[in-house]
Amino acid sequence: MLEPRSRQPSSCLASGLPGEQILAWAPGVRKGLEPELSGTLICTNLRVTFQPCGWQRNQDTPLSSEYDFALVNIGRLEAVSGLSRVQLLRPGSLLKFIPEEILIHGRDFRLLRVAFEAGGLEPQAFQVTMAIVQARARSSQAQQYVGITLSKAGE
Repeated sequence: MLEPRSRQPSSCLASGLPGEQILAWAPGVRKGLEPELSGTLICTNLRVTFQPCGWQRNQDTPLSSEYDFALVNIGRLEAVSGLSRVQLLRPGSLLKFIPEEILIHGRDFRLLRVAFEAGGLEPQAFQVTMAIVQARARSSQAQQYVGITLSKAGE
């Protein structure tokens, strides 16, 4: 059963990261192909996380490791619609269609495949996908700034 769309997913987000803010979320998504796992996809200013239904956060760590992707750890993001429409999303990209699923390829060789429920999740699919693209763009800009600042400090 889908969670109410108006409710903030703070109860299911593994909070605890300083300065973390939720940008977008999509409840009722499915992870993987076999076995499928339903839950909520959440994009914050620091990471993308999939929280399975009924998941309980371990008090020792604010991360759920297997399902968390730091924005800087996302190597490739793809939006998929049907069998033939695939769009590689880079920071600054505009989404050309409403995705049926997204593929998040981690730099650590992990893959998170998330499918959106048919009928009713179109706005959330678009919003959470664009939130990931925009958050990655801001994250890469911040990394470049830190890199420039550190290189100037080293001179």
